[in-house]
Amino acid sequence: MILLGLGTLTLSFHCMRIGREPFATWFYNFAWWSYILVIDGLVYRRRGESLLLSYPRRFLLLAAWSSVLWFLFEALNFRLNNWFYVGLPSSSVARWIGYFMAYATVVPALFETMDCLDAAGFVRDKESKYKLSSRVRGRVWGGVGIVLLVLPMIWPRYFFPLVWGGFAFLVEPWNERWGQRGLWADLREGRLRRVILLLWSGLICGGLWEFWNFWARAKWEYSVPFVGSLKMFEMPVLGYLGFPVFAVECFIMTMAVVTLWNRLSRIGRWSLGFVGLAFGLLSCWAIDHFTVRSFYG
Repeated sequence: MILLGLGTLTLSFHCMRIGREPFATWFYNFAWWSYILVIDGLVYRRRGESLLLSYPRRFLLLAAWSSVLWFLFEALNFRLNNWFYVGLPSSSVARWIGYFMAYATVVPALFETMDCLDAAGFVRDKESKYKLSSRVRGRVWGGVGIVLLVLPMIWPRYFFPLVWGGFAFLVEPWNERWGQRGLWADLREGRLRRVILLLWSGLICGGLWEFWNFWARAKWEYSVPFVGSLKMFEMPVLGYLGFPVFAVECFIMTMAVVTLWNRLSRIGRWSLGFVGLAFGLLSCWAIDHFTVRSFYG
């Protein structure tokens, strides 16, 4: 698994540099899936089990949910206008497959990176004397989440960063109501290990997202207000602060979806899958019309 991932990544980078297709256009996809193979292999060697090799059905579920999750943020971007795509192929079929494949890497990459850091002993058990108050009820957190998501929709120019944390406040109370031991419970007890692992995973994946995007022909660029002048790759430097928060948000949203999935009947799961696919296809059409700036071919 490790050798396959490293070999694919090396081949992809070489072919991208000489302009060989499909690697030049879809380098981002090839790089991310290669990375996932490598990291999963490292986790397996360390633990004797890993997400992809030991639990392939769970991995596929997370990949499918990952596409839906990012399509949700693409929908929010129709209002925010914080990023746009350039250099995409003119073939709708190629573009739409590319969207699904790229977005399917988000959650698996974060979880695999978190597992790898955990397996390597990167963060030991940590406790803090500063603990989240248990007197603040879930309705309060949910209200905060609603405010964080509504403000960017009303005034996107000034409040656009809030969407990268709003769902965490909105969804985490549901996780606890459904019996999940969420991140809020960790913070109330002063346990920081999972949170720190997630923050580092978000920062690492954020750097890789931007690095691999920079080299690809089909890529995104940013139009972020106020902070767009100083960049590292395509991302404004201050934007990297959002990746750790986004990782926490992804984890909380994913735990909610996994819990819901486990509670559904077979018909309910098929129905949810159909809704997710329909949402994804509609989002592909909307991205083509509102977010893509240029095509080639």
